[in-house]
Amino acid sequence: MNVILTLRGLRRHWFGLTIGVLLAAAAAVLVMYRVTPGVPPGLEGRGQSTGFASAEILVDTAVSQVAYLGDDKSPYGTASDLRALVPRAHLLASLMATSPFDKQIASAAGVKPGSLTVFAPTGFDPSMNPAARVTRSPESSLLNVAIGGALPIIVLNVQAPDEATARRIVEAATSRLREHVSRTASARGVPQSERLTVELTGEVSSVTVTVRPRRVVAVAVFLACLSLVCLVVVGMPRLLAHWRQHESLEADDEQKSPPAPAVLT
Repeated sequence: MNVILTLRGLRRHWFGLTIGVLLAAAAAVLVMYRVTPGVPPGLEGRGQSTGFASAEILVDTAVSQVAYLGDDKSPYGTASDLRALVPRAHLLASLMATSPFDKQIASAAGVKPGSLTVFAPTGFDPSMNPAARVTRSPESSLLNVAIGGALPIIVLNVQAPDEATARRIVEAATSRLREHVSRTASARGVPQSERLTVELTGEVSSVTVTVRPRRVVAVAVFLACLSLVCLVVVGMPRLLAHWRQHESLEADDEQKSPPAPAVLT
């Protein structure tokens, strides 16, 4: 019975219901799109864009342990010495997360030092530091440094507000690490043939990912606004009718109530 009365009320107030449907549809559209004024108006999909970049850095020696086999009598060691470079790669990767190294990376990449967070490797594997998975401000940048398993490879993964910034951070981290190794070797007088080298194993890869609002959110907004409109269209007339009826009953009670007895003095 209440459903039938509600449908009848909506039918009587079809004009207000039509306006409500249009307003609910407009609210749903605003959730999904940015509307720019014009004839016709422009629609631009809403969403948060994030830039990602990654690269791998090989830590090697001047006489490459990757390409040079050597023998037991060779002054440059043998190919088995490649494993000895893994702890050095871990040391260099951990150094990148220290201060002022992280601030120098931020400065070289052109980002504010406080907006870049560098996470050191948690072990000898390429998995991401769990602390780097925490949701942060869209304006902040994250540089996760890891080790490529049993190889002397430093894995860089960057998340930044845009793809160009992410690439700059990777390039700045690589060049800053290369400069540090070269400057330290020169300051300690390490012979050129015994120095470490730091080089990218390939090109820096990057991508832009845009997360857009889900359509179910727009549907929920539409239904919520439409329910509110129906409540106002049907409920307000009933509320006003009850209010007037209550005032009428109060007026009748005042007229029917006997006059107050006079007080004799």
